[in-house]
Amino acid sequence: MELIDAIPSESLAKGAIGVIVEEFTEPESAYEIEFCDEEGVTVAQIALRPNQFKLMGSLFQ
Repeated sequence: MELIDAIPSESLAKGAIGVIVEEFTEPESAYEIEFCDEEGVTVAQIALRPNQFKLMGSLFQ
C-alpha cells in the first residue's frame, strides 16, 4: 500500500510504501501497516484508516 499523506509524527513521507499486517473491523475499519527501510528494518507500525492509503498492484499478477 502507498501512504496518501505524510505522517510527520512517525517520520513517514507521502508515498511511503508499507505492508498490511492486520485488519480491524471494530470499532471501525482500520489496518495495521508496517513500514520498513531499504534494509528491511521496521521504521513504523501503525493503524491507518482506509482513506489514509491506497492499494498498489500485486507483485503476482
